[in-house]
Amino acid sequence: MSKPNICNESFSFMNEPTIQDVESEIENQSNKRNREEYKGGEEGEGSRKRSCKEDGEGEDAEKIKREKKRESDRKSALRYRKKKKSEAEKLEQKVNELEEKNKLLKNEVNGLCNEFLELRDFVMIHIICNHL
Repeated sequence: MSKPNICNESFSFMNEPTIQDVESEIENQSNKRNREEYKGGEEGEGSRKRSCKEDGEGEDAEKIKREKKRESDRKSALRYRKKKKSEAEKLEQKVNELEEKNKLLKNEVNGLCNEFLELRDFVMIHIICNHL
């Protein structure tokens, strides 16, 4: 026993077009357009015939075009690599500068810590001497 087909594409409600009606209308319109656009069969009157270039001319032009494109791509890639190398060098220089600055600041911190310890010791000695 088979199940009844619930989705019936030919079903229409209140004179609405069915899917088949819409599809056939679209197909008819596209066929009409094709006939209207390509009237006649002679060259120059809407025919689809294309003129063929000489075999050598078209290939040479395409080859030249490809070579120009390749050369342009090579130059572009060279500029890109040069730019990236320059950026990397600048970043490396910045890293070196920051490392040097960091080293100087650490030395300054160590010097200040030593000075603090000396002053603290001096104050402690002074306090002890005054209490005796």
